[in-house]
Amino acid sequence: MEALEAIRTRRSAKQFAEKPVPRELIEQVLEAALWAPSGQNLQPARFWVITDRDVLGELESALHEYGLKLKKFLPILKLFVARFKGEKGPRLFRSLRPALFNGAPTLVLVGADRNSSTTYAKDCTLAAMNLML
Repeated sequence: MEALEAIRTRRSAKQFAEKPVPRELIEQVLEAALWAPSGQNLQPARFWVITDRDVLGELESALHEYGLKLKKFLPILKLFVARFKGEKGPRLFRSLRPALFNGAPTLVLVGADRNSSTTYAKDCTLAAMNLML
């Protein structure tokens, strides 16, 4: 598959099969993420793969509860945090629902230590894009 074709045909899945994702496929998408560019080639992105349904359920529940608590503070957050001002704040919470992962059998988290690089957020975003493609 050519790069432009992958970009044009990429879709977000909302329904997932009950079967687990093969380890080989997980390794392939992680390799793609590792090939993403990073500032000064520091490669700060780290990946956590969660395949345990119980852990996924606990994480999903905890994130939903946290989102509900945070939503209560939206009026205060709008005063102090730029990304919560205007329409963007309420929009962040519109998709807040108990089934955040839609029953996905595998979750890949992408993150980095804030002190690892001045471009860590952008580097993680690029790695995530490679994962999605």
